[in-house]
Amino acid sequence: MRSTTRLTLGSLAVTAALALPAAPAFAQDDLNCDDFPSQAAAQVELRRDPSDPNRLDEDDDFIACENFREYPEGSARDETPARPTVPETRTAQTATVRVPNRVDTGAGGSATPAAVPAGAAAAGLTFAAVLATLRHRASR
Repeated sequence: MRSTTRLTLGSLAVTAALALPAAPAFAQDDLNCDDFPSQAAAQVELRRDPSDPNRLDEDDDFIACENFREYPEGSARDETPARPTVPETRTAQTATVRVPNRVDTGAGGSATPAAVPAGAAAAGLTFAAVLATLRHRASR
């Protein structure tokens, strides 16, 4: 086999391996208000990560689970807002949409963050393999 053919076949093999769906990286399970023994415990979690990936603060006032009524009567409460360390700047032209662990692909869909670089790498390798094949055929 010629070296160019080997290179092309090797590139195609790598491309095929990268194109196979990778096992998704599972994020930690979402936490809900009923996962905490009290509102104060939920507030501790919100202070730990003010970006609020678990949506413990439904009305964006930096107070976790303040309307959750399932906590036992007399359970601890802490309604001191958990302000983020960098204040958010909001304007009328921008809006924040929280879609955890998803990346907009620009084609009306979304993908997990790990899938986007893998897909780009696979597309790049496919392009390189096709280009190498075309160059080889043109040189004959």
